Amino acid sequence: MQYAFRTDASPADHASFGGRHAAQLASDSFLVWLKLPPSALSLNLNPDEPDRIIHKQFGRTDAGRVLLETVVLPASRRYVRLTSPHRQPAPPPAHPAGPIPAGHVDRSP
Repeated sequence: MQYAFRTDASPADHASFGGRHAAQLASDSFLVWLKLPPSALSLNLNPDEPDRIIHKQFGRTDAGRVLLETVVLPASRRYVRLTSPHRQPAPPPAHPAGPIPAGHVDRSP
């Protein structure tokens, strides 16, 4: 199978977001999605099954790494933060205008 893509050059006053490297990562990810079966392209976020988070082949690709870094790592950090026995409860959010006196009706938008 052959495929190609093309883009116009970015004007000098516009920032480039990775150029050739970003295109190569996108191309590699596309080929991963084509090659692996759909069942391999999912994440298992069950904290009781840490050995089954990602399919072994998918975990060795940049696409798998990106999913692990953007989904699994932050979710794991939140889970640990929320279930830690040393967790301090968050203070209630402050009202933007300060404390509301008793009997007062807040009519702010």
